[in-house]
Amino acid sequence: MKPKARFTPLSLLILLTGFASTSTPIQYDNSHSRDHNIAHAGGLYQTEDKVIPMKDFEAFKLAEAAAGNTLLLTSSVGAGLELSEGLTSLLEQPDTASRNSIIAWMPIQETTSARDAQQKLLYHFNAAIETVLQEQSINYERTNGNSEQKIEFYFHSADYQCPKYQAGMTNQGLCYITIEVFEPRRTMSPSFVNDGQESSAFESNHHVYYQRFRISPGKNRDIPSDALYAAISSKLPNWIFIYIAKGNIHLGNQTITAPYLLESGKPLLFVVG
Repeated sequence: MKPKARFTPLSLLILLTGFASTSTPIQYDNSHSRDHNIAHAGGLYQTEDKVIPMKDFEAFKLAEAAAGNTLLLTSSVGAGLELSEGLTSLLEQPDTASRNSIIAWMPIQETTSARDAQQKLLYHFNAAIETVLQEQSINYERTNGNSEQKIEFYFHSADYQCPKYQAGMTNQGLCYITIEVFEPRRTMSPSFVNDGQESSAFESNHHVYYQRFRISPGKNRDIPSDALYAAISSKLPNWIFIYIAKGNIHLGNQTITAPYLLESGKPLLFVVG
């Protein structure tokens, strides 16, 4: 005769909730940049810091600090800066690090389930994008792309040469923003995000089911995508991070094409001195 199962309070809790957190917060690695720490904690394990000459690193940090929360590092400190090969040749990242992604640790008290957390993250992006488009007087239409895990904004603007949709047009001729998020897992946030609290973690390590965020400028459009990314990021809660796989950052008279992480609107480059 098979013995009856006996449940302890802890095992009963696991059965009822489907989860028991035994993880400990990820600790900060001082040998790497802040963006490297955040990206790896969020599943972007293939991102790597670029080591640059100390003189460039110190000058860059001064320009970054003077610029504040802006993607245009054109402060007086950086205006005359001539960067050496170490910084201007930042390489495109491989595989999972070659695509724009969202990383987030939603405080557990803000949500009732994984499904609820998913919808609330979409809500945060929806509100941020609408605010930015309205502030810049850009007209748009919003759809869900026939999916409850996605939001799409098709925007049109004469200034950016983005046309309004007409019958027969494809996405290649349109300007649009896409957000797609999947249900998170429940775990501890990194010690340097939300003080290592229990969170709903939106990670982007999977090759298919990762959190997506992209601005698509259509054909031959001159859209300041990086500035729009930064503006949207600045409207989001501080536990949401946006990874841009290949962006353009202006430093003085130079433009750096490189991956970066947006934290509350501020770009963080994967560089160390």
